Amino acid sequence: MSYEWLEQVTKIRAELAARRQDANSLGIAETIGQELPLLSAIKKLEIFDEVSTHINGLGPLESLSRKTGVTDIVVNGPDDVWFDAGEGLQRANIGWAGEEQLREYVAHLVGQLNRRIDDAQPYVDARLPSGIRLHAIIPPLAQNGTCLSLRIPQSQTLTLADLQSRGMFSAQLREILEQIVTSGISFLISGGTGTGKTTLLAALLSGIDASKRIVVIEDLHELVIDHPHVVSLQARGINTEGFGEVPLRTLTRQALRMRPDRLILGEVRGAEIIDLFTALNTGHSGGCATVHANSAQDVPARIAGLGLLAGLPSAAIQSLFATAISLIVELSRTQDGLRRVTSIHLVQLVSGTVQTRMLLDVSDPSSFKAAKQEIANLVEKTD
Repeated sequence: MSYEWLEQVTKIRAELAARRQDANSLGIAETIGQELPLLSAIKKLEIFDEVSTHINGLGPLESLSRKTGVTDIVVNGPDDVWFDAGEGLQRANIGWAGEEQLREYVAHLVGQLNRRIDDAQPYVDARLPSGIRLHAIIPPLAQNGTCLSLRIPQSQTLTLADLQSRGMFSAQLREILEQIVTSGISFLISGGTGTGKTTLLAALLSGIDASKRIVVIEDLHELVIDHPHVVSLQARGINTEGFGEVPLRTLTRQALRMRPDRLILGEVRGAEIIDLFTALNTGHSGGCATVHANSAQDVPARIAGLGLLAGLPSAAIQSLFATAISLIVELSRTQDGLRRVTSIHLVQLVSGTVQTRMLLDVSDPSSFKAAKQEIANLVEKTD
């Protein structure tokens, strides 16, 4: 859409607000007819579509968000838009006339949530009614201009077969991943930003036996699991009066009272990991979570740091971790932007300190057979 069209759409939307006209299809059509009587029917219909997506959708980013495979859209300023469709960030031919127009657009998105973004509240982290996760931050905190990050939820869960066809792992490795999730081994999926941790976890959990009850705890709902018995819990932030917060740690404790067969923590962010580990050490096998880390070797240090935030001594953290989690599945991006499972690691307690030992390295085909046997042995010990 051209800048001129965007200005026209913005004016129509402002007129709707001024008249207190309902932002439904009828209200939009009536306002366009009154404000732009000389336009042809075709042009009016085009503006109607654009106004509708601006009010109830993502406006100029709507079509990009619907593009097959798009998981992230980032805006670094009025004329700097990028998207990720599984092959790394690519530039999009989308922009705004200037900072003021972009700021107005972001303020409208945030307004859909009855939130505000201004000098007093210069950033927002929330989820749109469509399920899209939104983060926005404005100048002077953002030096390049208003920045917007959107995480697009997948309309359907990708299966392990889908991920295999996209090159995330081989058929041989897929068999091992299925072995891990169906056996009831507790594991973590590690990786950097945008490596596909949530996508892989959802695909794996979809393969759990239909008789099992899965309880998922998340900061913001992202896991879409193709399974008949899933209960999703989402944390709640502080309201405008400063009350009402329900953090992940509280939800984790509540989930233990909900008879979970599998307890899932969407992403490890803080002290809630200790409650998950405690649960996994008291009969709740097969639990799992994702953790942000550059490599599997970095995970123990990250977990130790989160445990210290929870007020536990280092020795207790190490012991809980080693007895709760058996494996770490590592994800990374290749140089050409593809998401791939790169290795699987065993979690061990050595002289009171958690260490990881690589069981499988995708670059070493000879490691597959040995890894499969070690995992089978691990299942026998767990049973």
